[in-house]
Amino acid sequence: MLNLDENFDDNLSVAVRKIMLSYDEFLERGSGWILDKVKRLELKVASYVPLSGSSFLHLPQRLENTKSILNIVNEDNKCYRWCILAALHPQKENASRVAKYLPYEHELNCSTLSFPIALDKIPKFETLNEISVNVFGYTREDLLEDHVQYCSDFGPQKIKMPDVKNKWLTFDNFKFQLMIPYVIYADFECVLPKVSDGLNNPEASSTNIISKHVPCGYSYLIVGPNGRSIQSPKIYRGENAVSNFLESLLAEAEIISKTLRKVEKIDMSKEQEQEFQNAVNCHICGKVLGTDRVRDHDHLQKTNNYRGAAHSACNLNYKLSWKIPVIFHNLRCYDSHLIVQELGKLKGKRINCIANNMEKYISFSIGQLQFLDSLQFLPTSLQKLVENLSPQKFVIIREHFKNDEIPLLFRKGVYPYEYPYEKEFIHMNIWIALKSLMKLIYPLEKPLSQISPKKSYPRLITSMFR
Repeated sequence: MLNLDENFDDNLSVAVRKIMLSYDEFLERGSGWILDKVKRLELKVASYVPLSGSSFLHLPQRLENTKSILNIVNEDNKCYRWCILAALHPQKENASRVAKYLPYEHELNCSTLSFPIALDKIPKFETLNEISVNVFGYTREDLLEDHVQYCSDFGPQKIKMPDVKNKWLTFDNFKFQLMIPYVIYADFECVLPKVSDGLNNPEASSTNIISKHVPCGYSYLIVGPNGRSIQSPKIYRGENAVSNFLESLLAEAEIISKTLRKVEKIDMSKEQEQEFQNAVNCHICGKVLGTDRVRDHDHLQKTNNYRGAAHSACNLNYKLSWKIPVIFHNLRCYDSHLIVQELGKLKGKRINCIANNMEKYISFSIGQLQFLDSLQFLPTSLQKLVENLSPQKFVIIREHFKNDEIPLLFRKGVYPYEYPYEKEFIHMNIWIALKSLMKLIYPLEKPLSQISPKKSYPRLITSMFR
């Protein structure tokens, strides 16, 4: 609905953009339909006069008898102003007289409002005065009677029983049974440089800051429709790790999106065609087929992609989600804090979130990327999850690592988290780095020159030299 006010042109532009955006989203979700032409466009215009307040009106007798409504007597069409002031400054005597509230009239900012005030102007009043206003009313007598009946007999909750036709709760979101074609698994690594004592202020907080988590690298892997990785793991080490990660992931999302928009032609054998002709039930919803039966097929698979006979409506709704899951383990409590700090730098991307509170997020999305926490589904450490699986289950790992390297990956890795944060560390001589790390681990045992990393930390050496 568009109002003929000072913002009409802006509101009209927003409405047009919404229509165009809905069409773009329709195409992105892989409907397979193509817009040929627009046969007719209807624009309906109606005169609409919004409800507004007025001057003093006598209350209906039954409402006046309740002695629960304050009706201020006035002749200036400013009932709204006097009612707000009456709520802010309750009076013990003669509360219905305007004179009681004239001393407080200057407290309300109504400079840009006209009286009697219209309902659609109340949000503007709330902004100007930082006051929240709730308006209750009814437009028809029968609606009031229904409300009074429910409210009087059953309290604030309205009880509505299902009718005979809709008494069963059934599952009908069949598109959620489709496997997500692409999933991204990711993880960050951080170093923990020491924080100077000057940053701690005992007077401001009792928290003693010891170190800061600084992202220094990341890795992610994309798994495709066949359950195998579509490329080698992407690994990055260096500065600006989070912004680099988001930039790289958004580029990957664009490539995947183009793949999801492709629609392969249906490929059926003679036997499958005969099966379609003889089909009695829809393979999606299971109900009896009628004359609207169609051939459903997998849009991403090139050959042998026929799935079964389906209702036309079922087939249209049986489509893949355009969201691309990005899975972190413990995203909610750790990795999300790193990512959220960089979201302000993104331009032109729609960001949504489902939050536990101001600091923890169950899930959030950036455009097509939907970030999820696997710890919410598998509530234990990665070490324990790995121990619960047999070695033969790690199919993707075996794609990228040799057999003699795989046992090292079945245990928690070793990483110099507390090494002083220097970008040169990445390119440092391996023995110097290892001896420095050993000094951090065994600071009181012996001089640095006498430390033998191969003897003191054999697993670390084995991992780093692989």
